[in-house]
Amino acid sequence: MYKRQVEDDVIKLQVAKLGATTKKTHIIEDSNGLVSIDDFSKIKLKTGLILEAEAVPKSKKLLKLKVKVGENVLQILAGIAEYYNPEYLIGRVVVVVANLKPAKLFGLESQGMLLCASDDDKKLVFITTLFFSIP
Repeated sequence: MYKRQVEDDVIKLQVAKLGATTKKTHIIEDSNGLVSIDDFSKIKLKTGLILEAEAVPKSKKLLKLKVKVGENVLQILAGIAEYYNPEYLIGRVVVVVANLKPAKLFGLESQGMLLCASDDDKKLVFITTLFFSIP
């Protein structure tokens, strides 16, 4: 039988890889689907100004937005094309979830999420503010 010795640094590297893949990041919901204030406090909501908006090729739902949030400009892919024309969005002040991990959609990176809600007629509406200052 053939025996091979595995070096300690190789084992440590593999254990580190396994530990990274088994860690779970999740928000714990109670039986009513409610999250704790501690979990909610992890979400960073910020106002932003939409500078650019355009349709994402080959997608019926996505718009690619450039949103100024503080000193940063985030690229956000939003599934709102069925509700809003890109031209209408430019210059609008919106609320953004600014601390999401980037995600790839249609080969493009999305660096945040717009905060929206549905009204009584199931129409999508932005959560926004009347007051916004641009540095």
